[in-house]
Amino acid sequence: MKSSKRQTPFTLNLPPRDKFVVAFSGGIDSLALIAFMSEDERKRSAAVYVDHSIRGRDELDKEISLNRKNTRKLGIPFYIIQLGDGAVERYALEKDCGTEAAARNLRYSALERFREEKGFDWILTAHHQDDQTETLIMRMMSSSPFWSYGGIRKMEGRIRRPLPNLEKKEIKKKVKESGLKWSEDSTNSDENYKRNWIRKNLLPYISLKEKRLMSSIASNVASFPCREVAVTFYGD
Repeated sequence: MKSSKRQTPFTLNLPPRDKFVVAFSGGIDSLALIAFMSEDERKRSAAVYVDHSIRGRDELDKEISLNRKNTRKLGIPFYIIQLGDGAVERYALEKDCGTEAAARNLRYSALERFREEKGFDWILTAHHQDDQTETLIMRMMSSSPFWSYGGIRKMEGRIRRPLPNLEKKEIKKKVKESGLKWSEDSTNSDENYKRNWIRKNLLPYISLKEKRLMSSIASNVASFPCREVAVTFYGD
């Protein structure tokens, strides 16, 4: 006899009493992450948007407005952290790194400060299986050391990544089923960024079986007891 109980295709497996900061860009990935959360998990969480001020103000304001609407519908508190005009550029110059790396490092620092100040236990990010595949390809193309093939870890410090085994198409399905609209970062179409070029020109030709194989490689490398690598994370 078949059970009439609705089957849940995916659960986040989050600690039952912990509190979470969701790194929320308003894009489809982070929106799906919140949609996957239970009502109780959302009550113990906050969606935090980091405004880097590196895109046009009109685009950012529309994005923030949509984020407010979506988080209100999903029943999760919404916060904005303003980095301030020129903060990313100054950091990139000081650290001699690219704009993308500077924005990412500042974002994680801001989220960690928020987590500590507000008493949350974890930061959640929406990295998924396609992100892992893109990351490994990027590192192979840049002659990165073997240890970096550990890719995006499921857990790193106070960061948890609950979606590593989901394909992008599964995430799109979840958001569409929820009837939510997501924002699109205009820089995601710029193929001068290596990740965007890989996503458009290589990823469509990589099968699910191959993605799972690459995820398995990353998990095996990440499980090695001794590694001396500063891991850089990419994505939503």
